[in-house]
Amino acid sequence: MAEPSATGRILDGLNDAQRRAALASSGPLAIMAGAGTGKTRVISRRAAYAIATGVVPAAEVLLVTFTDKAAAEMAERLRVLGQPTVTARTFHAHALSQLRHFWPASHNGTPVPAILESKFPIIGRIARGLPGGYRFTAVKDLAGEIEWAKNRRVAAADYAAAATAAGRQPPIPVELMARAFADYERAKVRAGRIDFEDMLGATVDLLETDAEAAAIVRARKRWFSVDEYQDTNPLQDRLLTLWAGDSRDVCVVGDEDQMIYGFTGASSRYLRDFARIHPGTTVVELTENYRSSPEIL
Repeated sequence: MAEPSATGRILDGLNDAQRRAALASSGPLAIMAGAGTGKTRVISRRAAYAIATGVVPAAEVLLVTFTDKAAAEMAERLRVLGQPTVTARTFHAHALSQLRHFWPASHNGTPVPAILESKFPIIGRIARGLPGGYRFTAVKDLAGEIEWAKNRRVAAADYAAAATAAGRQPPIPVELMARAFADYERAKVRAGRIDFEDMLGATVDLLETDAEAAAIVRARKRWFSVDEYQDTNPLQDRLLTLWAGDSRDVCVVGDEDQMIYGFTGASSRYLRDFARIHPGTTVVELTENYRSSPEIL
């Protein structure tokens, strides 16, 4: 069937694989996109095409990116394509917007606590109080272990058992790590702060326990595209599932060879297993590299 000229122009300049991905505007989709294969172009064109062809209203689209910078770039691309109102956010930014809306109703009218921009000041103080040579443990390693646990919804009280069961080798002995984790949580609460993992965890808790809130959230956004899915952790994957609800219009984009956040709990299996978990998934591989020179290729 011929494409309408106004919408057909959205797909101008795409290669065959990119075009297949952009045209798959309904149902689950997994785009396996290596470095330099034009995935950002595909994500933005696909969303613009779905809106232009009436698949989904712009207000119901959510494009999830890995960083705020990437979100701003995605929003600009959609603006150039004639869709300036599409929401492009990170997992954390979108979760925080929902917490700010729903939190006061269940917390006596109080707003969401301020965000702890960095764990390092609190963990640094805890590290200096560790016994013997453990006080020289790198703060980033302690923070990474805490993030690994929180991204799996493992509380400090359950850390030792969970770490042992998972075969973890934390930067300090397991029981000492559990104590440091508990000290961190207490210090954070005393400071009246929540961290980035709390943002996601609290939103997951909200959507799992408040059916009315979940219904409102799902009515607002029902067409999803998630970039860098190889670096998704269990908390983010659960949140996406809760956001989508019964919607099958979920697209994930990534390259399992580019995973970099495994140390905090990310797993490329969410990308690798997406088609198996979501029957009827269209899988498109982008392999043509536009970034590297012929000599490098």
